[in-house]
Amino acid sequence: MFADLFARLIDGIAINHTTRHDGYLWKRRKWGRSWIIVFGNLFLKLSNSKILMFPSTRAWQDHETDCYTRLYGGGCVIVDAQTLRIQPFDGQSIRDLLQADAFTIDIMQAVAHELRRVHQLDNWSHGDLHTDNVLWDGQHIRVIDFETYHTPTMTIHDRHADDLLVFLLDFMGYASSDEWLPYCFALIETYNNPAVVQHLQSRLIMPRGLEFVLWKTRTNYLPRHILADRIYTLCSSLS
Repeated sequence: MFADLFARLIDGIAINHTTRHDGYLWKRRKWGRSWIIVFGNLFLKLSNSKILMFPSTRAWQDHETDCYTRLYGGGCVIVDAQTLRIQPFDGQSIRDLLQADAFTIDIMQAVAHELRRVHQLDNWSHGDLHTDNVLWDGQHIRVIDFETYHTPTMTIHDRHADDLLVFLLDFMGYASSDEWLPYCFALIETYNNPAVVQHLQSRLIMPRGLEFVLWKTRTNYLPRHILADRIYTLCSSLS
């Protein structure tokens, strides 16, 4: 119960505010979020999250614009000291597709191909690759929202494995009981990088303490016994 309440409190704190008008997304750092980021980064460190938020607004803006340029050739520009203007992609998030029962194996394989592509870019990883940050327009997968970064001490294989882990955890929280495993296995099989998958397997262990609180936010608050069973089953299927 405490883990659920704490996780929902953390999940409800937004750092940036996004609106849509004039054909663009306008993302703005909320006022007074510096101290929240400081304490948020402390929680992220203590919960073994492997990621950090940007205390500096300009550092976040530079990172987000650089990611859009590296992955998709542009589409994000700095407007002022607090605001980004982003050219939105068409399509629906993977989370929306799951909730509408419109997700397919073909889409999951497209996710894997796009993750493999962007992970081949020099020294790049996402840092918060949940299902709401991955879009499908009927033909292409696009990755969005670059507000965090992996801790610099991580190897590139660790960072890529963490991206897969975060996506898979979130997927488990929204997929049905009879679909989650074949879809997760399809992602890993199509991604097809044994070194990264080996690092992923080492992370498929039920956590404790603050790390379990973090995993609650990343799995749509799945009951512990269901999450433990799914983690064990996925890890066993990869052996």
